[in-house]
Amino acid sequence: MDYDGASDQRYTRLHRLSIAPAWGPDARTLVFASYAPMPDVFLATLDGRPLTRPAQGSDSISNTTPVLSPDGTKIAYTTSRGGVGGNYDVWVVNRDGSNAHNITPNTDRSSEGAPTWSPDGARLAFTSDRTGVNQIFIMNADGTGVQRMTFAGKADRPTWSKLGYIAYTLERAGGHDVAVLDIGRGESRVLTDGVGSCRQPTAAPNGRHIVFVTTRWGGKEHLASIDYPDGKYIRQLTTQGNNTYPNWSPSPGGK
Repeated sequence: MDYDGASDQRYTRLHRLSIAPAWGPDARTLVFASYAPMPDVFLATLDGRPLTRPAQGSDSISNTTPVLSPDGTKIAYTTSRGGVGGNYDVWVVNRDGSNAHNITPNTDRSSEGAPTWSPDGARLAFTSDRTGVNQIFIMNADGTGVQRMTFAGKADRPTWSKLGYIAYTLERAGGHDVAVLDIGRGESRVLTDGVGSCRQPTAAPNGRHIVFVTTRWGGKEHLASIDYPDGKYIRQLTTQGNNTYPNWSPSPGGK
């Protein structure tokens, strides 16, 4: 749909649950997860060519939350492949399906997931419960240099903005809100106002607006936008059904 909620179009017609879409850098490529029967990563080029499955999932492996690198050559995703005790890791695979490898290997039975690339492709942020509950960590694109970035509540669905912040879902005793992490300062603050459940943020190409899922209007899940950095002007974008997993196109005027 357009950035203001207009001109929404259905894309997938796979007759099964499809979730977690993410745009490629050319705004003509999408990755998403679809159940076949376990969730697997699908790559769509939006030009009529058949879908591909670069993560090469199976009936016993879950592959989800895929994101294309800023240069469009690699996909980071969450997978149960090789996980210890049924837990998850972040893997990276070339978009042609070659060189799939684990960049968060560990033996402590923690789960890692929800990767997001830095704008220059040199780093990834992700969630991990290695310290108890999910927090946000940053690492180099090869999995080295892991650094913990959040220390409060429970964090999920980070999205990295070119303005130097990471927006994410913060779960606390009072519910879910959208929070922002200033990467340079290592400081987090809540952006939304605590009305309804607010989660799954995605940042605009210029970083000045964030779209997120909220239940503030009648309990259903709708998409809303909010201004960054002041957290003002919350605008409702969808009015029908339940709407989740927004992802903003890299080109102006689209999500």
